[in-house]
Amino acid sequence: MILAYSAQNHMSSSFTNSLYTAFESFGSAKIRTVQDTTPIIIFGKKGGAIGTANEVLSPDRFGPISLNDTIKTRWNNGFVASELIGPGYKWNSFHWKVKSLDAAAGDTTIVKIVGYKANGTIDTLVTFTEDSLNVLDLYNYADASVYPYLKLVAYKKDNIFRTSPQLKHWYVLYDEAPECAINPKKGFVAINDTLQEGDNVTLVLPIENIGTIPFTDSLVVTYWIEDANRVNNYLPQKMKAKPFAPGAIILDSIKLNTYLYPGNNALWVDVNPTQNSKYQKEQYHFNNVARYPFSVSKDITNPLLDVTFDGVRIMNGDIVSAKPHILVNLKDENKFLALNDTSAFRVFIKKPSDLTEQRIYFANGLVFTPAQLPSNSCKIEYDAILPEDGKHILIVQATDRSNNISGAIDYRITFDVINKSTITQVINYPNPFSTSTRFVFNLTGSEVPEMFNIQIMTITGKIVKTIMRDELGPLHVGRNITEYAWDGKDDFGDKLANGVYLYKVQTKINGQSIEHKSTEADGFFTKELGKMVIMR
Repeated sequence: MILAYSAQNHMSSSFTNSLYTAFESFGSAKIRTVQDTTPIIIFGKKGGAIGTANEVLSPDRFGPISLNDTIKTRWNNGFVASELIGPGYKWNSFHWKVKSLDAAAGDTTIVKIVGYKANGTIDTLVTFTEDSLNVLDLYNYADASVYPYLKLVAYKKDNIFRTSPQLKHWYVLYDEAPECAINPKKGFVAINDTLQEGDNVTLVLPIENIGTIPFTDSLVVTYWIEDANRVNNYLPQKMKAKPFAPGAIILDSIKLNTYLYPGNNALWVDVNPTQNSKYQKEQYHFNNVARYPFSVSKDITNPLLDVTFDGVRIMNGDIVSAKPHILVNLKDENKFLALNDTSAFRVFIKKPSDLTEQRIYFANGLVFTPAQLPSNSCKIEYDAILPEDGKHILIVQATDRSNNISGAIDYRITFDVINKSTITQVINYPNPFSTSTRFVFNLTGSEVPEMFNIQIMTITGKIVKTIMRDELGPLHVGRNITEYAWDGKDDFGDKLANGVYLYKVQTKINGQSIEHKSTEADGFFTKELGKMVIMR
């Protein structure tokens, strides 16, 4: 015999012909015409002709249906088993009644009570004959602390007429366990399900005691993330305070950071899991589990790296101070994964006497300032001391929290160090000029002059303009182009006439004049005097 029934929409309209034929092979006549949403039960015999099966259809998609049928056999014995009963805190009593279908002797029925331990082990606890109709002290046979579940099994026999004795009823009275469920209608809240890596998923999950018994101990709630690779990543569990009374609702707040979870993920919640050491007996568990999917966009944008020497972005081969303040800035567009870890950086310097570059560690002078969100920018400061003259190389490697590198190649810059304080000839540019001109020069050493004056004179030697150190703007060791631009006016603010003018530079460090450094520009100077032309 074959029994078939629909549990949900069975989509019979999409069955293949071979599947229709399979149903018809045990007697179904309605499988080809039944609607997808109509509940159906089919009970037939293998090899039976179409139409011989007992078929029941519901009048509507939500209506209950039942089927009654009789099987003729030559068996003289059989058994009936109950559903699993429990879990129970105490087994109180067992009641059952049997009726024979014939008056003659020969019918026998015995009932076994089978106990199920929490680990799934099964034991037969006691066997009752048909004379034992009411057991009022079931707890003496079944200890609920050892066997939280029971099953009843009735063995029946009729050697004469082969008519099975009929169970009129059987039931167990017991102290039931509490029952809770995740109930979204009582306050479920979800903030963000599509996020940037590093952002937070926030949930409020209502857990309701829907039974009539309180949970006497703290309720355990477990969590895990099913990541994009379908690997479960388990999170710390929580304990919800006792007591958890009938009708009470726990609003469990969950805040989850998405760092290292790119792609399509799911957060699972399991309330009072059966295998947990804190498990409390409960009637059902299927309504204690929830799954919340969320998607995380992987951070694939490279961070931006910027390096300055004494506040200046130098060019390859530039001269820098022998004691430069090196500043490394790293900025990332991600507003959630703060640049707060020194392991993201590797800094190297190769001195002229080194065969290979040497790593500079944070314990050896690197000072790290982590990012403060939402401005995701961090920095490294290094006050280097470079006693060797010659070409040096600085190499900086950096990554963000998602391991995106700061560039296709490492930051690498060659710079020159000259420990002796010198200055090249100061050249004005442009020359000739009409509206303004700036001053260009190179400084070496480790300090900038405390005195730096430029005197502009007529060709007869009359000083018409003196530009002081404070006016020139910030100076640094290396290549300088002054922020200050002279507009061709004298000390009184009057425009000077077109023509040729002379200028002279006076510089001192610690009261001493700075040595001149020769360059090709020396040919344009006579007795340390330069020439400039105003042409309006």
